[in-house]
Amino acid sequence: MMKPYGADWKAKDYATVVSEYDKVTVKEPALIPVLQFSYYTALIHADFNRALEVGKANKMTDYVAMLTANQTDLPKSDYDFAVDTLKDSPEMTKTSQMVGIVASAYFNDGQYAKALETIQKKIEMANKHGGYSDDDMKPLYDNLKKYKDAAAANPGK
Repeated sequence: MMKPYGADWKAKDYATVVSEYDKVTVKEPALIPVLQFSYYTALIHADFNRALEVGKANKMTDYVAMLTANQTDLPKSDYDFAVDTLKDSPEMTKTSQMVGIVASAYFNDGQYAKALETIQKKIEMANKHGGYSDDDMKPLYDNLKKYKDAAAANPGK
């Protein structure tokens, strides 16, 4: 079985995390779907190009883009990929959660005005759908403020 990897995550030793996932999934392929989120997240940090290759090979390019969009410490080119992949994806407009991922991609890519426009769309969708508590809506309004502030501080971006 896989060695405990919590310390590797904390140390941001993503290459070791990926190596351990590779070992365990060779021995136990049934774990691949279970470990997929953590695997791709670590792989994006360890070797973005390999993450793209693996994602494409598994017809999961949108998944890689979604995970990339929510990371905060990647190179701009990675966010460019996420924005380009997600902005025109029909799946990204179906739910407010997906629209929020696109907003995050825009924000992390430095496209603050687009992030603001997109988070406003997410809030409209959530309000229209209904059933969200104040606790559910708080992160949306926190992001709205963050995106407004960034757009105001970076006109034209």
